[in-house]
Order: sequence, then C-alpha cells, then structure tokens
Amino acid sequence: MGTFTWASGNKYEGQYKNDMKHGYGSFTWSDGDKYTGDWKEDQITGKGTFIWANGTTYIGDFVVGQRTGTGVQTWKSGDKYEGQYQNNMKHGRGNYTWPNGNKYSGDWKEDQRTGKGTFIWADGDRYEGSWENGNRYGHGKIVFANGSVYEGDWKDDKRTGKAVWKSKGGDQYKGEYVDGEMHGKGTYTWSDGATYKGQWKKGNMEGKGIRTYSNGDVYTGHWMNDKKHGMGTFTWASGDKYEGQYKNDMKHGHGTYTWPNGNKYTGDWKEDQRTGHGTFIWADGTTWVGQWKNGQQC
Repeated sequence: MGTFTWASGNKYEGQYKNDMKHGYGSFTWSDGDKYTGDWKEDQITGKGTFIWANGTTYIGDFVVGQRTGTGVQTWKSGDKYEGQYQNNMKHGRGNYTWPNGNKYSGDWKEDQRTGKGTFIWADGDRYEGSWENGNRYGHGKIVFANGSVYEGDWKDDKRTGKAVWKSKGGDQYKGEYVDGEMHGKGTYTWSDGATYKGQWKKGNMEGKGIRTYSNGDVYTGHWMNDKKHGMGTFTWASGDKYEGQYKNDMKHGHGTYTWPNGNKYTGDWKEDQRTGHGTFIWADGTTWVGQWKNGQQC
C-alpha cells in the first residue's frame, strides 16, 4: 500500500507491485476526475468506478484504461446507459434511458444505435426494428400512441420505401413513402370502403389515380393536392358520366357530360357549371348549339 503524489497535482492511493500500481487503488486527477477500483501493471484494468469532474459516473469493467465489458454510466443530465462497452464506447447490447422518459433497448456499435432495437417514447409511441448510426434504417414497425401503426422501410430516421400504414379508425395505406410521407405509388383504403389507387406526392393524391367512393361513384384521371385536376372521367353510381378537364376538384375546361336518359352535353365548363360554348343533344336527337352561363342556355 502506498500514496504517490505528482507535482502536477495527480494523486494515487492504493496497492503496488513491482513498482507499478497493481491491485486496488484510487487515482485522482488534478482536474477533479477520480477512479477507484482495480489496477494491473500500472493500468486501470478490472472493475471500478470512474467519476468525472462534471458529475458523470461510470461503474463497471475496464481494460487497459478503457471502458470495456459491462457497465453503467450515469450523466449529470440524468441520462443513463446500462450495457456493454468496447474501447470507451457503447458497443454490444445495452439500455439507454433519457430524463424525459424515452428509452432504447438493443444493439449498439461504436456509440451509435446500430442493429436491432426497441425505442419507447415517453408519449407512448414504440418502434421495433433496425437501426444504423443512431437512426431508424431498414425494416421496422412503429406503433403510435394514437393507435395507428406503420410497418415497413426506413431510411435516415424517416419512413422511406415500401410500407403498410393503418389507423386506429380503420383507414389503411399500402405503398411507397419518401421522407415520411406517402410518395410514389400506393393504395389508400378508407374505413367506409372508399379507395384510391395511384400516384402520390408529399402525402397527397397527385398524378394519375383511380378513386372509388363508398357510394359507388368512380373517378379515373389526374389529381393535384388531393383534388381532381387535369383530364379525368367521373362515373356516378346513378349512371351519369363526365369525361373532360378538371380544376381544383371541379369540372373546368372542355368536357362531355352524359345522362342515363341519353341526353348529352359537350363543350365548355367553368367551376362545375356549363359556361361558354357548347352543344346539347337530347335523347330524341334534338340539338342545341350556343352559349351557356352557369348551366343555362344564353
């Protein structure tokens, strides 16, 4: 047993062997850091406790001065890690708890969440799946506190790739995601039975798609920002049919409307009304060609 004090202010109190720190001892650095535990041939090796001057504490295994093995590290902030270490880094299996209640349990690699793991947020959201460099990456499933579920691909901590999303209320989307939003090709089914199958852009129906409504109506055509926009065909369950241009969810531009009784209008439309030049043909063959305004002949 002995005590050695350096001119720098560092101090060791403990066992020696062959002129080396060996056995059990405490080393205090001039900056306030302190280690108490096992030593082997002048190196911190074995089990011990390291307390940093900033309040962070590690209790566990050491190999040649580095945290390697199993240990528990607690930060002054309240963060806590229990698990495996290698070369001073979280590496292997471990549990990390944040002061706000968030918790991660799973694989680590070089201080990053990498491999398989489960992250539980304080608000009740829960993710189980693959990780890479601290981000959700690969295949994973998240169950939100509100009851909705997403299972599929992830990239850089965002929903990206192919997946299935289901809401607690019964809605479902199956298709492609980019940066956390429905983007690409996909099918959305509402709880009332209505469906949309087609293209998506940043979470909205955009591009070509087919929407079937719960009452039997069907629209096939172009969309923009969740609205019928561009060329399309709308067929009502009643038998009515419109083929033509749309703008902001309304018949707008040039189009043809056919009634179940055989009547037919072909011409201009404005904000869902026959407005402009058009031709109306009755089922008996009578024809009227001229100007229209708000659905009425001028």
